[in-house]
Amino acid sequence: MLTCSVFCGVWVGSAFAEERDPQQIQPQAWIREQGETKPIFDFFQTETSDGKTMLRETRFVDRSTGEDAYREKILTDSTGLNLIRYDVEQLQLDEKGTVEVDREKNRVFYKYYKHKKWRDMVEGLDEPFLVGGMLPDFLKANRKHVDQEKQLKFSLAVPYMTKSFDFSMIQEKENSKIDGIEFQNFKMSPSNFLVSAVVKPLHFFIPIGKEDVDRILGKVFLKKRTKNGWDAFQAETRFLLKTPEALASQN
Repeated sequence: MLTCSVFCGVWVGSAFAEERDPQQIQPQAWIREQGETKPIFDFFQTETSDGKTMLRETRFVDRSTGEDAYREKILTDSTGLNLIRYDVEQLQLDEKGTVEVDREKNRVFYKYYKHKKWRDMVEGLDEPFLVGGMLPDFLKANRKHVDQEKQLKFSLAVPYMTKSFDFSMIQEKENSKIDGIEFQNFKMSPSNFLVSAVVKPLHFFIPIGKEDVDRILGKVFLKKRTKNGWDAFQAETRFLLKTPEALASQN
């Protein structure tokens, strides 16, 4: 959204294995264009841990073709909040890259393949340092530190630009009501005034009395196919309950 060569052994071949979890038959989320009713992508994620680190592997599947459109791996410490390495493949555009964090050197190392060329970049580490796939858990873990007066500040890596940007998150003054459910709303915006002029905020919705993000409104790194090629779009990402009955009612 604007989400290792070694983990519990060795990854063979490319950074992305093609194996599928036979128990993972239902998506954890879907994505549709705002204002539309039909989802265009499904979101699948597996999570493994060795007690010291956590690996989340995510696939975004195009409903029209059944093929992966975007894949990412997020390797963190056991809390899921301190990034170690991020691998991404934007399969729609034939792009891929990595973000590696070296806390001993206080550096972030980027490598990204775009327009058939690799680009490398190094920048200083400014914590908290996140990729897009970490945002819901980061908000959940720090919710007590953000309200209508207190901002939650962090750096967000944008791999295809091989750099990070400073963002802040704040609770909006009014709750919203959707389908009879009341939500607390949190708005995430760039801290830099010039960046905020071109980057629209992301909006996170958490049901009253719950802890987890239910949906996100805003631009994602996925593209939609149009007659002119691949275009960006303003998306609604809806996280799903994992029972078959709940999934049936939310599709």
